[in-house]
Amino acid sequence: MNGRQKVVCAVLVGVGSFGCMDRTISPVVREDFEPATLLREDVPTYPEWAIEQGVGDTVGVQVLVGVDSTMKALWFERPARHQDFDSAVAQALRKSRWNPAKSQGNPVESWCSKRYVFEL
Repeated sequence: MNGRQKVVCAVLVGVGSFGCMDRTISPVVREDFEPATLLREDVPTYPEWAIEQGVGDTVGVQVLVGVDSTMKALWFERPARHQDFDSAVAQALRKSRWNPAKSQGNPVESWCSKRYVFEL
């Protein structure tokens, strides 16, 4: 990351362990549920053309975190105006590693929301 770019990321929010085929996300309120958390986050690369042109953007995603600590699926709930930002976020999330969510002490897949704000 050069000195001119800054990527601000919102806090990861664990939202539960369910299929979510309709992409509807609602928090699971259970005492025995622990949401997924980030172990190692790869930071998205700010597109070079966007730096040169002073362009920023915001990307909102929902990530399906697998029991093996990797991203299993990705859904863009708020895609960027420019595809390069979406691609940078997807690439970073593929490299990131997570502590999977737990239900009754056992690892389970879960959906999490994350927002990336690219600003100079």
